[in-house]
Amino acid sequence: MSNEFTLRQIRYFVAVAEAGSLSAAADVLFVSQPALSSAVTELESALGVQLCVRQKSRGVTLTPNGQSFYVRARQLIRNADELAWTTKSTGGSLRGPLTIGTYVSLAPEVVPYYLTEFPKREPELTLDYREGDTIELERMLLKGEVDAAILYDFGLDPRMRRKKLFEKRPRLLLRDDHPLRDAPHVDLRDIQDEPFIQMITSPAMSHTSSIFAEAGVTPNLRHHASNADLAQQLVANGLGYTILLAFPRRQSIYSELGLVHKAIFPTPPSVQVVVPC
Repeated sequence: MSNEFTLRQIRYFVAVAEAGSLSAAADVLFVSQPALSSAVTELESALGVQLCVRQKSRGVTLTPNGQSFYVRARQLIRNADELAWTTKSTGGSLRGPLTIGTYVSLAPEVVPYYLTEFPKREPELTLDYREGDTIELERMLLKGEVDAAILYDFGLDPRMRRKKLFEKRPRLLLRDDHPLRDAPHVDLRDIQDEPFIQMITSPAMSHTSSIFAEAGVTPNLRHHASNADLAQQLVANGLGYTILLAFPRRQSIYSELGLVHKAIFPTPPSVQVVVPC
């Protein structure tokens, strides 16, 4: 087996994998189908494995080896492009596209900041973003769909290196006419019989479960919410309380909705917001 293959061959293979057929990939790359097919064949020969099965009626299907290679090949291309952009940059500045993935409930807090501040520091950088929960963001990183991700350091693979950005402590969200609205903190045991609204994004479910478990409380689970906006509206409509980590920078939003957020007792540990690296 020869291990001599080119970046162009890898680009062609990735294009075929994503397009699903040689003809579609050839249209995207503006090359002939024979040239594309030859490049993929040469890549398979260099690797000593079959990456895909080509069928006229069904297009191209990746083999298990092909699926595994595709994930790494896509990331290799992104790294190569990033290297080229960085090398071409002048004065050490960055240039080209950069896609950041962010945990969905953190997005309102961090995305506007980065979209505003990055262009000031790196004017040749084109910033884009994607939202998702932890599972989705880890998948995006693995597939090379995002260059970096901002998420909570909870439920992450312990082998994954990460850089801490800041910390957040979970708080309780109540309606502003709740009997405990003026309390300095709220004991979870005092409200365990009230309807609880559970965030169902990962890792919100496991995180809130750990908070209740440490307090020795079994919540009265009544509703589920797929995002913070829905959870806030449910609370505002008197349908229960919830626990959140991310809160808007403009606190007047809560007063407009008739909501208050309170410290939790027993005090739960803070959660780090990190960038896997």
